[in-house]
Amino acid sequence: MGTPTENTEPRDGQRPSRYQWRYGPVRLVMPWAAVVVGVLLAVMHRTPVLLWAGIGLVALGVVFFFVYRFMAKRGI
Repeated sequence: MGTPTENTEPRDGQRPSRYQWRYGPVRLVMPWAAVVVGVLLAVMHRTPVLLWAGIGLVALGVVFFFVYRFMAKRGI
């Protein structure tokens, strides 16, 4: 199995990926899920609390999308 200290040279003429995603799909999917749920809450709100919760989820999803990209670039 691969360890973070192994050489990551491309094998069989394949180009290496730009980022090495080591944390699975949760890190990739969660910001998008927060944005989708936030949009649904904001559009289909029944109370002002749900409207603000939806807007907050959208904002958090967008922020964490960029934070996770930043962390992936640095191998964090």
